[in-house]
Amino acid sequence: MWTFPSLFASGARKLEDFRPLFGHDAEHPYLLDQLKQIACYTDCLGKAHWSVPDEVIDESLARSIVNTAKILAGSPNHTEQEMALWIEHMSPAFASKDFDSMKQALMNWHHAMQTKGLASDSPNDMEHFIHQGIGLNRPLPPE
Repeated sequence: MWTFPSLFASGARKLEDFRPLFGHDAEHPYLLDQLKQIACYTDCLGKAHWSVPDEVIDESLARSIVNTAKILAGSPNHTEQEMALWIEHMSPAFASKDFDSMKQALMNWHHAMQTKGLASDSPNDMEHFIHQGIGLNRPLPPE
């Protein structure tokens, strides 16, 4: 998810637009792991070139990564009931590997969360995100 802000900044608004985050051939997990390695560990790379974290990672990059993590982490508390609903609705869809089934399961999960009082969004928020996307042109909900 660390590339989410970049995708959003480049125009991604619908669920489908964020699909590259989860592709099997995506490079970003590898790049993030490499960044973590050079940011946390001293290592000898290539022909006796020492990589020292405070010489490789500057404060600006470190702050950017931490701020992105804080934004994407959201609430650290998820209840057993929330996890059970996720598993109930999403497991069959992930097993099928059918993207349309996954989208429907996501809408069903969100509806179940609302039914149990665990999500307070308006009824169509998840469906709107999946089909039309999020953004400034979205009509405001009635008051």
